[in-house]
Amino acid sequence: MRSQGMLFMIAGFVSVSLLFGVLLAQPATGVAAVSTAAPAGTPTAGHLSRAFDTVTPQATKFAFLPVIMGPPPPTPTPTPTATPSQVLNPTCGWFPLGPSDRDDVECSPTNGLIIRRFNISHTIVACCGTNGARHYAISAEIAKTAGDGDYRIGFDVRSLLQGGGYLFGINPDTRSYSLYRVDDGDWKGGVPLIPWTSSDAILPGSQFNRMQVERRGADILLTINGQQVATVQDTTWLDQGIGWILYARNYTGAAEMQYERIRYVRWNDVTGQ
Repeated sequence: MRSQGMLFMIAGFVSVSLLFGVLLAQPATGVAAVSTAAPAGTPTAGHLSRAFDTVTPQATKFAFLPVIMGPPPPTPTPTPTATPSQVLNPTCGWFPLGPSDRDDVECSPTNGLIIRRFNISHTIVACCGTNGARHYAISAEIAKTAGDGDYRIGFDVRSLLQGGGYLFGINPDTRSYSLYRVDDGDWKGGVPLIPWTSSDAILPGSQFNRMQVERRGADILLTINGQQVATVQDTTWLDQGIGWILYARNYTGAAEMQYERIRYVRWNDVTGQ
């Protein structure tokens, strides 16, 4: 019995020794054993020593993306912009001032223009000539600071009596805009090229709205606070208008409109002369 026990102890010792030797021969868990030589059939230096532990280089992991996404789009070529041939920034002194039986026109504290309406009607204040230009833009920041009514920019104006032109207007209370063509001096009515239309681009109440009208040949482009809201084609007064105006209208009682940062820009390009 004692000899059998000794045999079992020796066999157990040999088994543990062999197992311990096998464990020592394996790389530690989680640590890549890097080969220093490159036997045939094994990965090259820098890869794991075992053939089944190959590593794909990081730079090629997403090589399939260009195939799926395609080549990048070409860089767009900037559209050439015509250089203005004339830029005007009319201030208060450019406009006829003074009181009348219907209204009062005076300078604002920042050298803009204030129109006060007393009787229920409209006020037209003429500014500058366009001299038959076919490509120009007129813009201003305008606010209705008291009362109710609307404010407008008139362009391609031929005559205030028998002639006509166009009126681009904003009503801040209804947050709507319009474009009317005036024929035969009918500055209270006219032909609605765009009837009063609501727009979220308009700031309500007494806030200033920057409105711009651009005449580009037959096209009339309307912009409010940097957002183009409409484009219309009309040539009735093209090549006939000689100037532009500021316009204020009240509905039920006294009203006040303020015009600031007024600007006129003219271009000489393919649509102008």
